[in-house]
Amino acid sequence: MNIGVIGSGNMGGAYISALSDKNLFFLELNDQRAKEVEAKYGAKRVAGINEILEKSDFVIIAVKPDVVEKVLNEMKKYDLSDKVIISLVLGINIKFYEKVLGEGVKFVRVMPNTPTLIKKGICGYSFNKNISQVEEEKVREILKSTGEAVEVPEDKLDIVTALSGSGPAYVFLLINALAEGGVKLGMTKQDSLKFVLETFIGSASMIKETGMHPEQLKDMVTSPGGSTAAGLLKMEQNSVRKAMIETVIETYNKAKEFSSKGE
Repeated sequence: MNIGVIGSGNMGGAYISALSDKNLFFLELNDQRAKEVEAKYGAKRVAGINEILEKSDFVIIAVKPDVVEKVLNEMKKYDLSDKVIISLVLGINIKFYEKVLGEGVKFVRVMPNTPTLIKKGICGYSFNKNISQVEEEKVREILKSTGEAVEVPEDKLDIVTALSGSGPAYVFLLINALAEGGVKLGMTKQDSLKFVLETFIGSASMIKETGMHPEQLKDMVTSPGGSTAAGLLKMEQNSVRKAMIETVIETYNKAKEFSSKGE
C-alpha cells in the first residue's frame, strides 16, 4: 500500500508515525520539520503535489482549512481516477471536494481527535459513493492505525466533532479542575493530578470493558447519604450535567457553521 501525506503537522505527523511500516511519502514545505519527520519515521519526502500523486494510491490531506483549496486546485491538474483522497481537514464537506476535484473523485472525510498523536484516538469517517469495497477496507486499515475508527453518515460528522473532536479539551478541563480541588484541600498538584488522571483512565476502562452504562457504574459508587452522594448533589446544584450537554450542543452548532461554508 503506497500512502502519501500532504502536511506533517500534528495530525499529518500522527498518521506518518502510525503508518511508518508502510511505503510512505510526505509533502512538507517547512525544511526543518521535513528533516525531523525523515529522521524520526523514515518517510520519504517529495517535492510537490505531482510527485505525491505519482507515488501514492491513498493520499491523506492534513493541512489547515485556510490552505486546503490551494492544495485541491493543484491536485485537480492531475489524473485522480485511481487515487483515494482522505481528508483530515476540519469543517469542509464532501460536496466541496467533489466540486473542486470532480464528482468522480474517490473521497473520504475524516474527523480525528488529538489522542491520535499517541495512537489512542478515535475518528469518525464518511465515504463518498465512488469508493469500492476493497478500497474501503484499506482506508479502515489506515484510519485504525491511530486508534478506533467509526463510519458515520456525513451529516453526523459535526456531532463527532462536538463529542470527540473537541472532547479532549473538555476532559482536560475537568481533570485539571478536580486536581485543583485536591490542591485546595492541601494535596500537592502533582499527587492530586495523578489520582484524578488514573481515576479518569480507570473509569473509562470500566465502561469499555464491562459494557455497563455509566449511570449503573455511578450508582455502584454512590452510597445513600454518603460523601459521593453529597458531591453529586453539589454537581447537580451547579448544573454540571446541563452545562456539559449544552457544551456539546454549542460546539456542534459552531462546527455546523464551519461545515456549511464548504457548500
